[in-house]
Amino acid sequence: MIISNNCIRQEWKWYECNGEGKSDGLEFSIKYPKDWTASNGIRPHILQTFDFEEKRGNIKMTIYINTFDYKPSELDITNIYDKSNVLEALNAFEVLEFDDNVTVDGLRAVYATIYSKEKIYDEEVYAVVKSNILVWDIYLLQIGFFVMSNDKNYNTMYTMYDEYNNIFKEVMYSVAIHSQWK
Repeated sequence: MIISNNCIRQEWKWYECNGEGKSDGLEFSIKYPKDWTASNGIRPHILQTFDFEEKRGNIKMTIYINTFDYKPSELDITNIYDKSNVLEALNAFEVLEFDDNVTVDGLRAVYATIYSKEKIYDEEVYAVVKSNILVWDIYLLQIGFFVMSNDKNYNTMYTMYDEYNNIFKEVMYSVAIHSQWK
């Protein structure tokens, strides 16, 4: 990140997925901030994670891919994008934003920003989460951004979210589903 004339200019890297491994054939690319650390996902459907530590806490992005054994119909996709279904799948504690009228690389998508509280390994984990969901062909692609503060304070997390949201949007604008153009 470069700061000049009190403006932040982000430097970027590209993550290219050639369809191998956990992506089950889905080819796509996405840019991410150069100062974020990229790692292979350790869970079955988490393809990649990106982390950034700052003094107030942690910013994390995950790329999740799941495949259906059939090509979902428009009705199936509408049900997947239904607000109550999305919020239930995300275990939303509090809904901050929801938009089912967005596009990613020209494809219909949905996103939800929620406040999440989950118990993981006997520890309460709090986060502001922005989850972007896209269905194309037999693939469900979910790109999630997680904001976690060291003090576990909602106001700190929301302030951090507000500061990083333009970066999250820029990342989503960069998504290219190469498979759809073959």
